[in-house]
Amino acid sequence: MIRSESGEKTGDRPPRQTPEPRLTPPFAMQGQLNEIDIYSLLQLIELGQRTGDLWIEAHDSWLLSFAHGRIVHASPAQVRAERLQDFLHRLYPKLAAESIHDPAALHLPEYAMLGSLIAQKCLTLKQGQTLVTRLVDETLFDLLSLYSGTFRFEMGVLPPTQLATLEISLHLRLVKQQLQAWKQLYPLVEHPEQYPIIIKPERLSRQLSGSAFKNLARWADGTVSLRQLARRLNRPMTAVAQAIYPFLEAHLIQLKPSPHPKASFPGGSETKTPKPSPPQCDLDAGRAESKNGSRDTNSRGSIVCIDDSTVTLETLHRSTQPLGYDMTPFTDALTALDHVLRHPPDAIFCEIDMPILNGYEFCAMLRQTHRFHHRPIIMLTRKDGFADRAQARLAGASDYLTKPFSTDELRMLLEKYIDPGCRP
Repeated sequence: MIRSESGEKTGDRPPRQTPEPRLTPPFAMQGQLNEIDIYSLLQLIELGQRTGDLWIEAHDSWLLSFAHGRIVHASPAQVRAERLQDFLHRLYPKLAAESIHDPAALHLPEYAMLGSLIAQKCLTLKQGQTLVTRLVDETLFDLLSLYSGTFRFEMGVLPPTQLATLEISLHLRLVKQQLQAWKQLYPLVEHPEQYPIIIKPERLSRQLSGSAFKNLARWADGTVSLRQLARRLNRPMTAVAQAIYPFLEAHLIQLKPSPHPKASFPGGSETKTPKPSPPQCDLDAGRAESKNGSRDTNSRGSIVCIDDSTVTLETLHRSTQPLGYDMTPFTDALTALDHVLRHPPDAIFCEIDMPILNGYEFCAMLRQTHRFHHRPIIMLTRKDGFADRAQARLAGASDYLTKPFSTDELRMLLEKYIDPGCRP
């Protein structure tokens, strides 16, 4: 059978009052982080130019806000004034000592507190934007280390105030580089909440300049964490950890254990052997579902086909229907991505030359998620060169189907990759 992209009758849809350009209808997406990682999830929000809020629940909770696929703010859900105070400590010490202790401001959410400081002319808009960037990067540093937990994204209206809107892909790349460098410091450095303390001050003072030793001794007293130290020095956490690493190796500085042992972080043993939790939520939707949500027991398997050519989609439908496969067509890759994450099919056929999100990007993004590591993804294209096939393989494609194709070619691929005995 062939279904529409949403599976709904157009007459049943409520009218949208304030449509946004290049956005699919409002939706809530939820699932497990062992099924789609944070990196891919944020890429999806960026590519879809989503506006709304993303809630992350693991050993802690986080809230990220977006406007048209750009980050507006990101912070722990239960963030306290201390985080902002730490950042202000080095950048604007007088403000950290005075304005942040305003009893009224202490009860404001972090982003609202920043807006209040700007409104009171305690901070300039540019200073506020700098702080938003630092706060977002620190939050991403924590989130990209998560291997388990739950997420929920809800479409919403634009935030009333946007101090800055940050490009997701740019900050993901920067923070990912920091995390990769962080992992190299294990096992001497395990967690941002470890507390450095100087244990051999005489020897350390001979290896540092007087001002450098004085500055380090001021903070490395066992009461300030690596995270707090990075904030107060206005440096990335990885840079701070790298700076003290030689002194950790020489046993001149020691890191006190983290008071949060349940919080895993890159480099630790939990990173190397993450335990996948049982699949749950919307990402567990059954395969080969009919329009009313029940499994079509007569279907040999479910297929999602993505191509901006309706002629190709009709050809695939005419070829797969007699073979007993249930096909869902899409002309838009972003809409298809939403669908397959909620309802993973048995196989995916995807045109390479798609607008906004091409077939290589679509395939590579799915391969980053646990559920789609080995699921058949077959590239569709009119090109048949060696370089094109090699690029498809590098993106993680299972196979390659050149257009125009015959029914026999299609049947051979389906029988090769969809084994009815392996489906639930």
